[in-house]
Amino acid sequence: MTTNPPPAPRLNLLHAIQALLALLFVSAVFALWIGDPGEPGRALATLLASELAFAVAALLVLTGAGAVGELPLSLPTLRQGAGAILLGLGALLFSAAGPARLYRWVDSQEYTEMLVRLFAELDAQIGTPGILALTVILVPLCEELLFRGVIQRAFLARLKPGTAIVVSALLFGIVHGHPVHGLIAFILGLAAGYALLATGTLWAAILVHAANNAAAILPSLGDAALDENTASVLPWWILLPALGVLGLGGWLVGSQRPPVGSAGPENGQSMGESE
Repeated sequence: MTTNPPPAPRLNLLHAIQALLALLFVSAVFALWIGDPGEPGRALATLLASELAFAVAALLVLTGAGAVGELPLSLPTLRQGAGAILLGLGALLFSAAGPARLYRWVDSQEYTEMLVRLFAELDAQIGTPGILALTVILVPLCEELLFRGVIQRAFLARLKPGTAIVVSALLFGIVHGHPVHGLIAFILGLAAGYALLATGTLWAAILVHAANNAAAILPSLGDAALDENTASVLPWWILLPALGVLGLGGWLVGSQRPPVGSAGPENGQSMGESE
């Protein structure tokens, strides 16, 4: 099944490469500015810098291509928004029942302890409201702007829609560094990429990401402090309902025709049609 690629006339494969190089450059500059992220009090600065690097890299490429005004930012319908939220929740359930189990074999203890220290320090600096603002608002906005708003749309100039979604999601996973965390991010990237393609608006991808992060963070924030069970897993049987949630979310976001001039299917074609 194929679909028309989103119109991104000023973005091409070169811009996807430029976006990744810009991310590396901006991240390096911010890293030099911050210094040692392990020092006390540096957690917030490190997180802010890492996320702003995504946004700055995206804006640099979009500005250079003269494509800032071409960002697909029309508001999704309520049905599409609900579907995007379900896609985010379904991706999290699937990851927690499947890939998250790999944390036990892939450097689990060291990575989990790092997460514990990070969130403990963030909690001391900005509290629960601040953590939620960062992970549910800032992180989805900045990361989706680069990976779906620029990179995925740029790949669509040369690749089939499904391939563009997979490649951008793969790069999204690699950027997260840790192999298991990267695999989980890859699954999230697939859901967010499909939401953008199906609805024609970047806000749908942001909603997917925000719902995923909120559902992952809120249970941990209910405790007095995060502990080594942060990377807990769900039973295997959750995989089946997770697929159901993903399927329902995908149907909802893809069941309405995107607005004219959006980043989704055009000319009245459905997701299963092509020229």
